[in-house]
Amino acid sequence: MYCDPSKVVLSLHSILENYRPQYDSIVREWEGKDRKLNIYHGLRKTLPNDAFPSLELEPQTGDEEWYSCRVTMVTISIQFLLTIYVGTRYEEAVKYAGALASLMAQILGLPANRQFSIIGQDRYDTTTGDIIQSYVWDSEVGGVNYASTRDGAYRQAEWTWSGKILEPYGPQHFVRYEIQPGNLSAPIIIMPFEIKK
Repeated sequence: MYCDPSKVVLSLHSILENYRPQYDSIVREWEGKDRKLNIYHGLRKTLPNDAFPSLELEPQTGDEEWYSCRVTMVTISIQFLLTIYVGTRYEEAVKYAGALASLMAQILGLPANRQFSIIGQDRYDTTTGDIIQSYVWDSEVGGVNYASTRDGAYRQAEWTWSGKILEPYGPQHFVRYEIQPGNLSAPIIIMPFEIKK
């Protein structure tokens, strides 16, 4: 299975947009009524000062493993990087970054947001032959790390989100190919053992 991590990022962004009034109220409390959190897909080399506060979502890893006899589990990891411009408000910035980052982690960790459909990610259901929606079946938020730049002008919080996607395989994917003498390039896929009663 191949799950496009950019579609997972898009889905996570969509979830976060549902909570914009909550996190933008924190931004307005610290930065003024016309400010809002800017969310970007992918890490940027640089951002102008008016782009802060910013939240950047960067795909990190995609691992696949067997989950059960005919199902694989794909684990996608996304890095979240929250950056705020501090200026000279050093002590306030620690409280501001902590309040905003902890709210974002709480939103992602809500039971209703741990499972969701992946926007634009369809797959072929090998058991029914239908095109169906792919889902994140479980997810978690890793520990939040807080940091400051050396001059203290910017404050950051970083965490990793990881989600698990299950992909079933139908019986047509389990076929045994016999290797003919002299033909070593043919693949061998061994059919699972069937126990007769």
